[in-house]
Amino acid sequence: MASNKYWACFLLLFGKCASYENLCRKTDIIASQSSDRVGLPATKAVDGNYNQRSYLQCSHTAPGRTKAWFQVDLRRPYRVNSVTIYYRNEDNWKPYRFRQFYLDVSNTSAAVSTTSTPQRMRCYKDNTTYPTTHPAVIDITCKQTAQYVIIETTYNAPENPPLEHGPMLEICEIDIFGCSTDCFGDTCYSNGVCDRCGGGHWGQTCKYNCPSNCYMGSCDKYSGSCNRGCRPGFWGVNCTERCSVPCLNEICDYDNGTCVEGCKTYFTGSMCQSCIPTRYGEKCEEPCSINCINETCQANNGTCTFGCDGNHVGAKCLQCNRHLMFHVIYFSHFFHNLKQLD
Repeated sequence: MASNKYWACFLLLFGKCASYENLCRKTDIIASQSSDRVGLPATKAVDGNYNQRSYLQCSHTAPGRTKAWFQVDLRRPYRVNSVTIYYRNEDNWKPYRFRQFYLDVSNTSAAVSTTSTPQRMRCYKDNTTYPTTHPAVIDITCKQTAQYVIIETTYNAPENPPLEHGPMLEICEIDIFGCSTDCFGDTCYSNGVCDRCGGGHWGQTCKYNCPSNCYMGSCDKYSGSCNRGCRPGFWGVNCTERCSVPCLNEICDYDNGTCVEGCKTYFTGSMCQSCIPTRYGEKCEEPCSINCINETCQANNGTCTFGCDGNHVGAKCLQCNRHLMFHVIYFSHFFHNLKQLD
């Protein structure tokens, strides 16, 4: 029965078969119970030993109490699917104390000390009454997101020996089947690997966050690369590169960064990284000197690319050509004097 539950699966696309991870096989879980019968602690119920025919192989709470409980702390919330309980079932001692128990789950550590509805979600309540005995193995569907799984009873079995009155639990093994909350659609495999990841996660168990700039938070399950492109304004494999500010609307191709909607005014180039020939400056807001040939200049400093017209000199062609002006003045005076002689 355990193996059937462990490999329980359903048909996915292309005939793929998924099951659930047995969360009780994780090494960091914590099992506890309301009291210990000597030598029979809660850890005996999560040790992988399914022997139900010897109480020495089972966890066992002590007699003389008004309530008995057993709890598994999964250490973080999981999407629980079902719980299987293997109860003590010896030839001379049937599961008499298994009557009237209930199974709750919770996300707060205080839940074991209270039965209030807000803190605990009930998955099962047994109604077996004397003299009927409950099956020693029970599968309970419990589709909840929870960190704590609690089995509890206040039932005092009539079969109890005179010196062993009060409710007691004798759990030989417990299996809790579920998946990481990061798995998409609650589907995973028996080793905890998610069939698919929920939005914003990647990796075998979907524990890694997708890069923050992936479009719609989506990335490849195996590589973490943004498989639907980048959100506006970013590009690159992991969308870590910003689109060029001069890109119109700062939108660019997420594969190569080229500006897909063109450039802002006065910018040019596939990534709008350059000024048009007649502009310069950090924002291409400065016009080249009209004294530059073709009014073109270097984008970084405004130096005239092809030199100056004949009337001006200097890197930006802003100074008058003094040598030319001397000749202009000289010939102007010469012709003026010549006219006077006439």
